[in-house]
Amino acid sequence: MHVSTVETRLQQLEGEAEIRQLLDDYMTLLDSRDWDAYVLLFAKEAELDLVEGVLKGRDAIRTRMANASARMAAAAVAAGRPQRQSADLLSNVYVKVDGATATARSRFTFLAEDEDGSFRVRGSGMYLDTWVREDGAWKIQRRKVSWDLLAGSGSGN
Repeated sequence: MHVSTVETRLQQLEGEAEIRQLLDDYMTLLDSRDWDAYVLLFAKEAELDLVEGVLKGRDAIRTRMANASARMAAAAVAAGRPQRQSADLLSNVYVKVDGATATARSRFTFLAEDEDGSFRVRGSGMYLDTWVREDGAWKIQRRKVSWDLLAGSGSGN
């Protein structure tokens, strides 16, 4: 049987609390579209695994997020309407710290305004993360975005 010291357990709890706060920061930065600050939540050599493939490194992640944001804004302008309201929600957060690495699993849900002003879920899924300590701070080393609900996809993925 493995016996943890009080100090080890305290470090695990502190790491879990820090990562939970960083997940909250992540959602705030996603909503604000502050891509320069957003990418600093990722390790220098991070991987972001999306439906369209795996992005490697902060520059690739920042470029993809900024381009997606610009496409959504351009689509609103082309349709002659203001960009609709939306919200990005995070729930069901689980974090497990093991020394200088951690795993996390959390549910994301995207709400968006419809033409009639009502709101509906546009997509939902899981973030499956590996975290590392880099330069004294917790960073996302690898994130897999696993959709299970996606409006308009027909297949759910």
